[in-house]
Amino acid sequence: MAGLLSLRDRGRLGLNSMMKEDFRSEYNTDEEIALGRTLSESEAGELENRLISYPNDFAARVRLVSYYYQNKAAGSQLVHILWMIDTHPDLRYEVWINPQFALTSTKHLSANEVQSYVDHWLKQTEYNWSCPLVLSNAGHAIRLVDRLESIRLFERAQELDPLDVTIPVALATCYYGLLHEPNVSLDTTEKALRCALTALNLGKVNHENSILCSQSFMLEVAAEAAVRLLYLDQAVLATEQLYSLGKEQLACNFEGRIAVRRFDLEAAEQLLYRSVKCSKSNPRLELAQELVDAGRQESVRQFLSMCLLLPLTQRASERIQNWINQIDRHETPKLSWKQPIE
Repeated sequence: MAGLLSLRDRGRLGLNSMMKEDFRSEYNTDEEIALGRTLSESEAGELENRLISYPNDFAARVRLVSYYYQNKAAGSQLVHILWMIDTHPDLRYEVWINPQFALTSTKHLSANEVQSYVDHWLKQTEYNWSCPLVLSNAGHAIRLVDRLESIRLFERAQELDPLDVTIPVALATCYYGLLHEPNVSLDTTEKALRCALTALNLGKVNHENSILCSQSFMLEVAAEAAVRLLYLDQAVLATEQLYSLGKEQLACNFEGRIAVRRFDLEAAEQLLYRSVKCSKSNPRLELAQELVDAGRQESVRQFLSMCLLLPLTQRASERIQNWINQIDRHETPKLSWKQPIE
């Protein structure tokens, strides 16, 4: 296995750094991933034997990562991912966020294996503290395991490359996760708003196609943070843009929450009913929770009864009926799809 090398060391040793332009021309990762899915057990064994003599065969490693991912052999998959981290931490962003290579779940790995994955990435950030691509890749890689360290890496990457729109998108996503934790600070909420607005502005100025798939989510982050901060004019702007993108249920939810903060509970109730009419599955519950907390149990009960007419799973229907029962008992339910059924 190749040792941990900085980009400068690899250039000195004559190794191909595989920066994103070079990598595109030399390998088609998507093609290698597809080939890996079709490998038989014996073919995978042949590739493993080949790597004994040719450990730098990148295509073989990609195929094996895909093969082991397909067969849920996370430990064997990790061996080749660690090699890729050690030798090619500067692969283009699209490669490292692919589920084949990213740590999208830790359930099939031991605690030691997860820590090894994190440690390999952090070692690369030490060697490549001035390379925004490596720092950003590492931030994406460890986000599920250590969100705060991930934020630190993204912030450093943004300092080095302030025009890369993927970095504020990633930062806004991290901060959005923190918004839903207990006792979130105003500073974190401000940062979530700032990063979402930066991503939206960069996408507009640079005509970045990569922001298009994230635009509605960035607007959601901006609206959520602005509502919490009582920056209601900014919340209104984000909500209007969500309407323009056809995100009516989400926009209704935010417009109603803005109405709550303007003490117009009647308008908020009408928007609550409207939101369920444009729902296709589990409805958003934030506005309903705020109205429950404001003492509008009857309107929320009506909303929940309307929700039961939606094509829901049995578990979702049971949750809703449980909340209705709590209201009927003059209790204040906690409306969350993650909350255990009482």
